[in-house]
Amino acid sequence: MGFASFWQDARKSGQQYLATQHAESLESVVRDGNLEYTKETAGNESQPSYQEASGAAVEKESPLGYEINWFTVIFLNIGQMIGTGVFSTPGSILSGLGSVGLSLFFWFIGLLIAFSGFSTYLELASYFPNRSGAQVVYLEQAYPRPKYFFPTAYAMLNILLAFSSSNAIVLSTYTFRIAGTEPTEWQAKGVAIAGFTLATIVVIISNKWSLRFSNVIGVIKVLTLVFISITGFVVLGGRVKSIPDPGANFCDSFAGATGDASGVVRALVRVNYAYEGWSNSFNMVNEIKKPIKTILWAGALSLAIVAVLYMLCNIAYFAAVPKQDVLESGTGVAALFFEAVFGPGNAARGLNFLVLLSSFGNLVSNLIGSSRIIRVLPYPAFPAGGIYAGSVSFFYATYCFTGIGILAACGVYYWVWTHFLPRRGNYAICQTVIVLDSGAQTHKLNKVPNSELAEWDAKHDVVGKQISSWSRVDSTTGSNEDEVIRQRVLDEKTNNYREV
Repeated sequence: MGFASFWQDARKSGQQYLATQHAESLESVVRDGNLEYTKETAGNESQPSYQEASGAAVEKESPLGYEINWFTVIFLNIGQMIGTGVFSTPGSILSGLGSVGLSLFFWFIGLLIAFSGFSTYLELASYFPNRSGAQVVYLEQAYPRPKYFFPTAYAMLNILLAFSSSNAIVLSTYTFRIAGTEPTEWQAKGVAIAGFTLATIVVIISNKWSLRFSNVIGVIKVLTLVFISITGFVVLGGRVKSIPDPGANFCDSFAGATGDASGVVRALVRVNYAYEGWSNSFNMVNEIKKPIKTILWAGALSLAIVAVLYMLCNIAYFAAVPKQDVLESGTGVAALFFEAVFGPGNAARGLNFLVLLSSFGNLVSNLIGSSRIIRVLPYPAFPAGGIYAGSVSFFYATYCFTGIGILAACGVYYWVWTHFLPRRGNYAICQTVIVLDSGAQTHKLNKVPNSELAEWDAKHDVVGKQISSWSRVDSTTGSNEDEVIRQRVLDEKTNNYREV
């Protein structure tokens, strides 16, 4: 009886129903050729927006609530930016560039690139202030035809080329550093998988508490980098006896700068990766009250905080650790810093724990943002690959050809699914809006026989919502029982709007 009741409740909670609405709530439609744009509003106090009807459904009220305020915006971004990059990549960046001075300059270039991206996303978000999902929304609306192609391709790219695994690997590295042991390859992978699984569980349990957990970890991350920065100033002041010449790496700091274009490009990629996360709050726009105004200053502030701390931490590393040791540090330059300043005892292990916690918090912040993207994708995406996982030795353009190959495979899949099979099966693919018990909305794609298309179109609006019986047009009078639904149609010749 217990199991039967459980499965009965599970089926009941998963029931889906078609959304119906009265004629008064039907939004006006703008048509431009074969594109149909509907006016959409949401409960986050944002302005209405027009969106192509084939895009993911807009939720009038966010089923996840409105738990994200300015403080959470700041630390969602910080939580994803400060993960493993500033602790693990300075050595590889120095290896690619050859000089300390050029390495520091590249961190500033990374800030400029990140701020350019932030400004672009802010403008795009202002067009769609009631949609969570960030880049998948912008691609979906920028390229609405072919229908569903870009969201599908984006989902595939997320499955194959997501970058979160490197954060889990660094988490595993610092776990074994704390234990004082050298892991085997499979031990390191096992701990990385366990860390990622635990982060996923944290996000699944509660939306509110996962956001609060992310905030707490974000504060700890900032305090950790502030501590490293202050320690760096202490080292530069000559107060650490174990480091007799803290300014050695800054004398003729541009000596050894490389002319290797490949090394420069790799270093720039790693710096950009360290700033990855400035867009995290854009993934949750529909859960933020007055999102554009809030993200405008809170998002910019988070990027500025991280940039300053990154620069100060790198200065601290180079003050405490000899250049050659940084080059050979791999993903453990922060650990070398702790050991150089505090020795290999408990203090270093304690600070290693803070780095481990930072890596775990990055996984949580990344999963929070990714979960919003997954909600608007045709199918879910799972983390794989990463910034280091693609390193190959047989052909330098492997990354490019892999990406192009994936897009080509998506194109073939899309053509078969939306063109070849419907023609062979004599049906059309039509979308409907379904609403889950939680209030979440999504689209369902239906196979409608061509002989039934006229009837289908008469019963559904352009978004896919079923038109209720009292809002249908009377067949004899040509008017609605309650009111006339006006549609704004774009006249392609005059480029003006007219009402019909």
